[in-house]
Amino acid sequence: MQGIKGPSILFFIPFFNVITGVIPDVMHCAYLGVVSQFIKLWLIGSVGEPYYIPNVSLIDDELSRLKVPNEILRDFRKMSDNLGDWKASEFRNFLLFYSPVVLKKLLPQVYYKQWLLFVGAMRILLQKTVPESEINIAQLMIYKFVALIPELYGKEHVSYNVHVLLHVTEGSKHWGAPWACSAFLYEDAGGLIKRLFHGSNSIAKQIFRNYLSASKLRDYSRHFIPLAEESVRKFYEKMDGPLYYPSVIGSQKIDLMAPQIIIAIERKFGLLLGCHNAFLDERFAVNGKLFTTKSYCSKFKKDNSIICTNSPFNKVNIIGKVISIHPNCTCKTSGKCLLSNSNFYELKVFLYCDRFPLLQFPTCYDEFSGRNLTSFMKVVDRDNISTDIIVPIEIRHKCLIINRGQDESDICIPCNIRFEKD
Repeated sequence: MQGIKGPSILFFIPFFNVITGVIPDVMHCAYLGVVSQFIKLWLIGSVGEPYYIPNVSLIDDELSRLKVPNEILRDFRKMSDNLGDWKASEFRNFLLFYSPVVLKKLLPQVYYKQWLLFVGAMRILLQKTVPESEINIAQLMIYKFVALIPELYGKEHVSYNVHVLLHVTEGSKHWGAPWACSAFLYEDAGGLIKRLFHGSNSIAKQIFRNYLSASKLRDYSRHFIPLAEESVRKFYEKMDGPLYYPSVIGSQKIDLMAPQIIIAIERKFGLLLGCHNAFLDERFAVNGKLFTTKSYCSKFKKDNSIICTNSPFNKVNIIGKVISIHPNCTCKTSGKCLLSNSNFYELKVFLYCDRFPLLQFPTCYDEFSGRNLTSFMKVVDRDNISTDIIVPIEIRHKCLIINRGQDESDICIPCNIRFEKD
């Protein structure tokens, strides 16, 4: 109980600042704490309040068709059936991706705008790199979010977790972004350790032995892979190649490229292709992330086909084909195609995409922070589709599109935050 109902023993450490020296954990404070608290406020026990949402199925129905990319590990589970079993990452997903869309028409404007302050602050702090000027903006947003709670919800809802939010930005200045030191890291490590032993005998010894074996795997491969068969060597090179190099996944089949694809490649990249054959695939990996075509996604619950390539965020691409060509092949004149016997690093990968313009979501401007709180949300203009050919290095990040039914526009949200492991 020390530190809660009495002074903490940490106060006795010489020169230790207990406020700046303890890092706020966003997993418990923000996601399992504040987000969970407000969801229950809106849905449970607040009948008659202006922020009460009487029908949770309105949220479930809007998100039931949702397909998320691999980085969002947990698919949406209906709040009406599973809210009590939600994990921290599910509350995080609701905060950062789902709530800005679904709460727009469910909460009064003043409550919706106040919630967007919290969303905007966390989206700033969870970027891969966060300038100090942006941390200051996030701090203003959190201060205003907390300051409005007594007025909108009542003083009794300024909980301990709400108070701890005020220290998250300060912790970011001293210790780095919240994703770098949240409890997600330790939860994930616990799962890895559990997979390092089987049975109940000599557990510590099993963990130690298996961990050392895994850490020496690359050293072993340097000795034995060069002696293996060619097919094994090629497979290992593909698996252990540089993460930044685009690597196509799956069984590759040679096919003839369509004329519009050939023209698009030659025009955009200034090439004169001496070979019109290509590997046409549905999956590839680059920078450690998996990307797929739209047709491939239709068979599964995940959608890794929606990407953003430009800045500012005003267009979105949906991958239609993954095309691998051999840039040095001249089989149109020589008759011998180099494609079938090529290594993966000799190939050039192109993505043939459908491109949609993005329109601005209705503006929600906050004078205190000087930010448009809905700037990260865009409306997909399905009426002005075009095609584009790009290379994997142009990809900035994946996106999530929330399909809102026939009567409403689809909303595109960038997945440009750093995802903690779950």
